[in-house]
Amino acid sequence: MAEPTDLSPTAGQGAPAEPRRTAPNGTGAILGWLRRAARQRRLRQGFFDSSFAIDPAWDMLIELAIARLEGRSVTANRLIEDIAGANLRWVRVLVEKGYCETDDAAAGSSAPIRFTARGWNEMRRYVQAAADAGGSVA
Repeated sequence: MAEPTDLSPTAGQGAPAEPRRTAPNGTGAILGWLRRAARQRRLRQGFFDSSFAIDPAWDMLIELAIARLEGRSVTANRLIEDIAGANLRWVRVLVEKGYCETDDAAAGSSAPIRFTARGWNEMRRYVQAAADAGGSVA
């Protein structure tokens, strides 16, 4: 099964030079793959001490990727509410590292947060590499 080389909404319309065996095909499949990863990470929290099962920055990036592919806007507040261990400090770290941006830093947690071009490119590359290796995003 041929696989898209990016995670854009038009991914999968052209065939890559070589078919890839393990990666999801098309935006819907990629969304499903990311959603399963998010569910698996939350499931893990039910079995292990929360200090072993949380990685708020990564969970935030997964949720932002899902939101981007679904065409939704997400605020820092929403990420913090939905992700165990997340707080505004993790949002600031993602912004400071250049993976995410917000329109109004002064608005803090009520401002929409999204990937920067660099952050989105890194997420796309990671998802592709993980899929090619036969692993999961989680």
